Amino acid sequence: MKNFLLAATLFLVIIAPLTSKAQEVEDIQNGNNTSLCISNEEYNAIEKRQAENIIKYNIKLPLNKTTATQVTYNWPLRAAKGFKDSGFYAIYAYVDQDATSGIKDWNCGTNTYNGHKGTDIGLFPYRFYMMDNKQVEIIAAADGIIMDKIDSLFDKNCAANGLTANYVMLMHSDSSRTLYAHMKKYSLTTKKIGDKVKQGEFLGTVGSSGSSTGPHLHFEVWKGDKQSTYNDPWAGSCNKINATTWWAKQKSYTEPAIIVASVHTAAPVVPACPGTETPNEDSCFKAGGTALFQIAYRNETKGLTANMRIVNPDGSTFNSWTRTSAADNKSIRTYVSNTLPSKAGTYTFEAKYNGITTNKKFKINCSPTTGIESYQGNLDFRIYPNPSNGNLTINSNPHCIGQRIIIYNSVGEIVSENSLTNETTSLNLQLPNGLYFYKSGESIGKILIQN
Repeated sequence: MKNFLLAATLFLVIIAPLTSKAQEVEDIQNGNNTSLCISNEEYNAIEKRQAENIIKYNIKLPLNKTTATQVTYNWPLRAAKGFKDSGFYAIYAYVDQDATSGIKDWNCGTNTYNGHKGTDIGLFPYRFYMMDNKQVEIIAAADGIIMDKIDSLFDKNCAANGLTANYVMLMHSDSSRTLYAHMKKYSLTTKKIGDKVKQGEFLGTVGSSGSSTGPHLHFEVWKGDKQSTYNDPWAGSCNKINATTWWAKQKSYTEPAIIVASVHTAAPVVPACPGTETPNEDSCFKAGGTALFQIAYRNETKGLTANMRIVNPDGSTFNSWTRTSAADNKSIRTYVSNTLPSKAGTYTFEAKYNGITTNKKFKINCSPTTGIESYQGNLDFRIYPNPSNGNLTINSNPHCIGQRIIIYNSVGEIVSENSLTNETTSLNLQLPNGLYFYKSGESIGKILIQN
């Protein structure tokens, strides 16, 4: 089980220039792993299915196993087309190198749990939102043959349950195997068992199937056809399994960075697992109002300072503030409320941390026809009748509840703001006849009012 979704929320008041009741809120996600996410029974079933598939699908095994060149692996995740954030993951557990009841990872740290045999790469900062919208894809780490796959199992588990995960298992030219587990239901490649795949080829999307407490990829390497041959692809002084890395380019043990800088109309809503988050992120704001400026860290490191600022259209600084990390965290979101500029234009929220800069553009007094960026994901929202006399009904998916719906006039001024209180919400817009624009979450459209 991957119980890496233990969350703690802290409230701190900070003082920053040009802020309105500035308040910082931290949502910390750290590990608390206690049980294996892939049971011995599941491992046995995977071994058995692969042995059967070799015969059933006439899969040819590599020749000269002992002299074959060792395969190296590329990173097994990538952002889906249209995903615009700088990053999307954090590593919550490595292979456990300690054969006793203790724990130790390849770098002699404790980012693992007892008996764990793979690398857990979790989505962040909005795990189920990212999963639902298929924003992170699982790809083949090396050329291989599909030895086995399961694609139809429930994918929103939140606890150890002994269930089987959706997965793909590949065999490579040196007879090694790579396991990609906990995948989203019905997201797997349409290729069949026995088919070849190329390095970087799409295998599926990240889910939370099997014994899992949140969307993540469990990536595991076997040297042969048995789980007992599992390998740790990371090279380090405490890796007692193999002396050299199996990665084509091994990442650092930690990667301190702000992976997302974003601007919000309201605090993101993060329900308990398996609820889908409501980011409440926007790119179009009213002059002189307030907004929440959020940063999401991967591997927050005690003592490092984040430097943030709102950049004017001419490149000068409208406002700036800092935040020094008080503790180490695998992943954390934190936001501050700030007063917005009073002049129309395109601004930038800039965040620098550990020498890495992350940006997000937003507009003041923008027209929704030109100023609202194109959102990626499902447009799970319907508003009718349209045209109407201002009495409208909105049908939306459950995860949209709590989102704001903003109505703009033809010049981009906000004329109405309401919340989606239920899957069906009624609005009575007492507005003059004309063409209006609405925006709620990922949904953007037009409304024609005719009294």
